[in-house]
Amino acid sequence: DIEKLKAAAIICTNIIHKKGCSLFNTLHLFLTHGNKNISEVASEMEKKCFEFIDSLIRTWITQGRVSDPFSEFFIQCNKSIRLCSEWWSGRFSLIDKELLPVTLNQETINLIFNSGKILNFLRKWDEPVALTIDPTLPFDEFVNISSKQTTKLMLDLMIKKHNLLQSLQDIHDFVLLQRG
Repeated sequence: DIEKLKAAAIICTNIIHKKGCSLFNTLHLFLTHGNKNISEVASEMEKKCFEFIDSLIRTWITQGRVSDPFSEFFIQCNKSIRLCSEWWSGRFSLIDKELLPVTLNQETINLIFNSGKILNFLRKWDEPVALTIDPTLPFDEFVNISSKQTTKLMLDLMIKKHNLLQSLQDIHDFVLLQRG
């Protein structure tokens, strides 16, 4: 259909220099375009674009890493951070807020971010872990399961292996003794 081809040409001229989430967000804006052909073509393109983003997210929240040679993922790594004291707050960060996928709410983005960060932390400071989650699950369910599993792994590390509760009790007792 020639009208769909025209619509695709219009969209392509607007997205030619975009990549990753910026591309996805621009395509998402085209869904509300007044021209039916443009919105339909944009819808198809947006679905394909999100398939790629979805694959990056699923890899990040199950393995803690992604293959991103063109820097299209919305989580960046600062490889210069090596100290444990700086690692948690400085090693990974989200890109600019306007470049995050507009269809994901902040809670979901935080779950994604923290799940992968925990897996990286475990790989660096304990033992590498790769989660096994059914890949056919819907996106939101997949993210929630990953978040629950990674949080449990982190708590197990702190409480069982490093006796976090005992250490907190020791600190509390020390403070009380110092007070008199």
